[in-house]
Amino acid sequence: MEDPGRDGSKVIINRSLQKIAKGAVFILISTIIGTFLGFLSRLIIIRGTSQNIYGLYSLCIMITGLVGSIAFLGMGRGVMRFIAYYRGKKDELKIKSCIFFSFFLTLFLSFILTFVLFIFSDLISIRIFHDSNLSLPLKIFSFSIPFYVIITLVRQIFRGFDRTDAEIFFNKIGRNLIFVLFLIPLFLFPLGIRYVAYAYLVASFLTVVFLIFFMKKKLLFKPNLFTVDLRLGKRLLLFFLPLMGGMFSSKIMTWADTFLLGVYKTSDVVGLYYGAVPLAQFIPFFLGAMIFIYTPVVSTLYAKKNHEEIKNIYPVVTKWAFLMGVPILFVFLLFPKKILIFLFGIEYVDAWLVLIIVSVGSFIHTLLGANAQTLTSFGYTKIQFYAMAFAALVNIVLNVIL
Repeated sequence: MEDPGRDGSKVIINRSLQKIAKGAVFILISTIIGTFLGFLSRLIIIRGTSQNIYGLYSLCIMITGLVGSIAFLGMGRGVMRFIAYYRGKKDELKIKSCIFFSFFLTLFLSFILTFVLFIFSDLISIRIFHDSNLSLPLKIFSFSIPFYVIITLVRQIFRGFDRTDAEIFFNKIGRNLIFVLFLIPLFLFPLGIRYVAYAYLVASFLTVVFLIFFMKKKLLFKPNLFTVDLRLGKRLLLFFLPLMGGMFSSKIMTWADTFLLGVYKTSDVVGLYYGAVPLAQFIPFFLGAMIFIYTPVVSTLYAKKNHEEIKNIYPVVTKWAFLMGVPILFVFLLFPKKILIFLFGIEYVDAWLVLIIVSVGSFIHTLLGANAQTLTSFGYTKIQFYAMAFAALVNIVLNVIL
């Protein structure tokens, strides 16, 4: 006779994998569209301006991204994990308290850090990057930090409820589409970095406006939102802090090369390098799409103590990501020069070796699967922080030596 318990486990595993696969398909399609739009925005800036302006834009994105990650305190994964966890426990009051606490703290920090970055933008531009032309666009970009925090937090809240609509319509497509539309005049008029910065800021603001109306309409729990549990708030903060360290370390991993190129070289070199880097982000496409649903699903299973199901889901998700990443890797390894010339022009062909190297790195990341997200779902945020901090330190040291 077949073991009914084992059959029940198979049913749970199949349901979980179906939910992950179904969500991944929608996220993958929206990610392809969103990445294409994001790529199109970079292409417009590259074709419509100069390598120097594209380098300044990349530096502004890098700096505000680092500051925004500090303001966010790692709350994205934390909020999503706790919402999914307490959904498994059917505790609506704790869900409300978690959402309120995360909004209050991140917005408070984002306004402070916006002010700090605005005040010190001249110092950062001249003393660190030795380029006074960076100062004005950096001041404009600094006002986008609260919008970045709101967009990221709201999409993670929806993610905790296994909802992909906020991610699809606003983060992946909406913001990128608005930005692209504002960038079209670059083909018609000799506009500079100031216009690009204002276009980015307005696109972020309009996305937040639409997102607030959407969240109000699609409220996933009964009012009142303003429910405060101080004991839970303390627990959340202790959970978030290692996540913040891990997220900040991850940002350093992502932006250390751009930052140090800006310090030791010029914005033209940054623009050349950052012509290749976004291409490599196509390799972990499917992994990123699955992770969006995988993490809340695993958090809910963990709350229900379904550990065996999680153990069976992880290798399947990793295998899917591997199979989707291999063809893209081979294309970048075989035709790096042709791809760069076709997309950006002959002046970006020198970045062909960069494209090969970062593509291999992205594939290794894909091959290892959703390890960080699994640790977050289990609540092991300190392990994640130590690993990312060590990797970030090694990255910085190797960049400086190079």
